[in-house]
Amino acid sequence: MCRDRPTELSPTFRSLSTQSCACGSMLEKFRVIISDVTLTGLTKSHGDAYLSFNFDYFKHFRTSTKKPTSDQSPLDFDFSILFFYETRYKHVLYAKQLTIKLEHRPIFGATVVLGTAQIDLHTLATGPVHHDLILVSTKGNDLRFKCNIFMEHISDISFRCHHMQLEYDRNAPSEIDLGAIQPFFIIKTSVNLAKQTKKGIKTIVSKQPLKAVWDEVPTYHFEAGLTDLLNAGMTFKLIDNAQQVRAGRGKVLAVGILPLLKDFTMSQVAISFLIPLCDPQNQAVVGQASGVFSFGSLPMYAQLVGGTHLETGVVEGRPLIDGVPLPMCQMTRFNPRPTSLGDESDSALPPGWESRTDNFGRTYYIDHNTEKTQWTHPLSKDTKEKKSDKLKQKKDALKDRYRRSVNGLTPVGSASPSPSPPQIRKSRHQKKEPPTPVATRFGDGERGSSRV
Repeated sequence: MCRDRPTELSPTFRSLSTQSCACGSMLEKFRVIISDVTLTGLTKSHGDAYLSFNFDYFKHFRTSTKKPTSDQSPLDFDFSILFFYETRYKHVLYAKQLTIKLEHRPIFGATVVLGTAQIDLHTLATGPVHHDLILVSTKGNDLRFKCNIFMEHISDISFRCHHMQLEYDRNAPSEIDLGAIQPFFIIKTSVNLAKQTKKGIKTIVSKQPLKAVWDEVPTYHFEAGLTDLLNAGMTFKLIDNAQQVRAGRGKVLAVGILPLLKDFTMSQVAISFLIPLCDPQNQAVVGQASGVFSFGSLPMYAQLVGGTHLETGVVEGRPLIDGVPLPMCQMTRFNPRPTSLGDESDSALPPGWESRTDNFGRTYYIDHNTEKTQWTHPLSKDTKEKKSDKLKQKKDALKDRYRRSVNGLTPVGSASPSPSPPQIRKSRHQKKEPPTPVATRFGDGERGSSRV
């Protein structure tokens, strides 16, 4: 699991990060859906049983009571639940647990636990949706538990667009007088959780109908997760303001979709785009929109695409995008996203590391385990050699210091007329000789002084 700790960020990390400036300062939200719960191995001898869930002591719930109709047949609990989990410490999900128990409540007596399984929330937020685990029983008859757990990190994302241009095709078939239109755009996303899904953001009305330019576009804020955002994309609607003034409702001249699966990156740098604008009636291309866009306050976690979480680890699956944390279960095996050969920045990062790009296009690396940043890749040969060299230098310095202290030598650079010869150390196991008695005489000198 990723050893992220809720500590105060270093000044370097605080200046580079566009996320929250301190762990625990913001309330993070996760949308959780648990469904398709089945159990295999439950026999008639177990009696009526149900599954109880403890989600980090944040929410407790249970399924209905079921009784198997035949031995060893899969038992479907016909259960599903949706809720929002909130925490201030998103970096320590590895220390939070989802506990699943199979329990039997007899008519008389206390509840009997037939089997137990635990999944840390870091694996839920970064691993696959499908889970196939063993409910460990103290009686030795382990049961197999299967379910789908969708856990999506949701944040208040900001979408910024700059230097947007509209180029309308004069030769495109249209019944509209292009010289009389007053175009403006409405930009929005179709994510269901978006706060402004219906309204979106509206650009100012341009006075140039055929080649309009918008240097600045209002920032669009909406709630979404990475999976929903990448699948939905951004919608650009071109509307005629002249008809809105005349008829009270603007006519949609064209619609364009900005896909995000291809060019999306977690580095939050500005990306150029060029999308075709199609007539909503006949889907003919009537123009194009271009500009630069960027996202801010992106969610940190995203689940794998495909794969299965077993009691031995995560098998198969691939990251949704590069740069998101990965599950750190034992024996984890997943398919990395295809990367270009020889590109050191795109190679796999150690657990808890993330790569980002600053405003000048330089790539730097963030260690969420220690909340520090560095310019060199953590797995690069130079970094390893530097660390090994520093460690070797420290060891050599300690050895030299110990040798000099043992031999009684003065460290280099200190003033000493002549170093004393090496002294032989007596073994601690060697018996000490008793001190020779000394005769004491008084009156010749100071009282209490001794002479031999």
